[in-house]
Amino acid sequence: MSLLNPLDYPACFSPLQKTDYVSAWVEHTPFGMFLVDILRPKVIVELGTNRGCSYLSFCQTVKQLGTETRCYAIDTWEGDLHAGFYGEQVLNDLRAYHNPLYGDFSRLVQGTFDDTLQYFPDASIDLLHIDGFHTYEAVKHDFETWLPKLSSHAIVLFHDTNVHERDFGVWKLWAELQQKYPSFEFFHGYGLGVLCLERNPASKLDALFQVTEAEAEQLRTFFSLLGGRFSAAARYQNIAAEREQHQRTIAARDSYKTRLAERGQQVLALKTEQKENNRRIRTLENEYSLLQQQQAEKDLAFQTLTAQNEATLQTVTQQKAVLENELHQISISKAWKLVLALRQIRFFVMPVNSGRERFARSLYRTIKGQK
Repeated sequence: MSLLNPLDYPACFSPLQKTDYVSAWVEHTPFGMFLVDILRPKVIVELGTNRGCSYLSFCQTVKQLGTETRCYAIDTWEGDLHAGFYGEQVLNDLRAYHNPLYGDFSRLVQGTFDDTLQYFPDASIDLLHIDGFHTYEAVKHDFETWLPKLSSHAIVLFHDTNVHERDFGVWKLWAELQQKYPSFEFFHGYGLGVLCLERNPASKLDALFQVTEAEAEQLRTFFSLLGGRFSAAARYQNIAAEREQHQRTIAARDSYKTRLAERGQQVLALKTEQKENNRRIRTLENEYSLLQQQQAEKDLAFQTLTAQNEATLQTVTQQKAVLENELHQISISKAWKLVLALRQIRFFVMPVNSGRERFARSLYRTIKGQK
């Protein structure tokens, strides 16, 4: 590494501020930070940001070095067939982390690559990272449409140059571009292609494209080991987070089991209470049925008694009518008139409580006693 010594650019040794990445790009973050350090670009554009592993490492280095670099991340933040599809929470989480730290020089631009192309002047971009949809047609279209926006000394990064599956076609375009432009490729982390639009002997990075095969192998080993350390740290953090999440899951499961046991006891108590209530309901229903039967019997007896009373009343009414008729006949008869006349004579001859009446009564008792 006589021509290019990464040790002269200590930004590549800086620990990542955000390490909870699940991304192969974390293995390339040391080289990405080294690239910002050695290039000091005025404008960085990334096509395809997702959760921000590569982009945030660029922003971290820009802020650490205090350069006047402007950074732009362009993505729809909806996903695709290769990256998978996701909701708005990914962009929300990225904004929550990115904006307070890097919002003064960096922008997260939500839109398609073609729609946002108009906002960048020609020959204005010094570092372009292409990491969008990975088919041959898509990545070729991205490179060709953004090519006029690149400065003459621009560097273009292509991720996944070492992936030959799932309809990935970056490797195919990369093989074509290597025939036309100075280039360097890393094979770890699914591959990263470094493309230079034209040789610039005045650039410190120009040495990267002139290394011997042995020097290239040393550079690949150096950045692979350095990136592996970052990747291992990220994996360790993820494992620790997963372990903590696992412990929370176990605690939640135990709590759920406890609540489930309590609910089981409550259900058992309710079932017991329900059985008792059912028994009481059956008893009340039987009592109600018995009362209904007794009431029916009483209603029948009442109806019978009412009929009997009505019959008796009718008979008594008839007898009364007969007696009243007989009484009337007596009252108009000559005998009754004679009796009344004799009674009047009696009261005339012997007034009540008179001496005559008392004498007559005494004489009657004497005669009755002799008999």
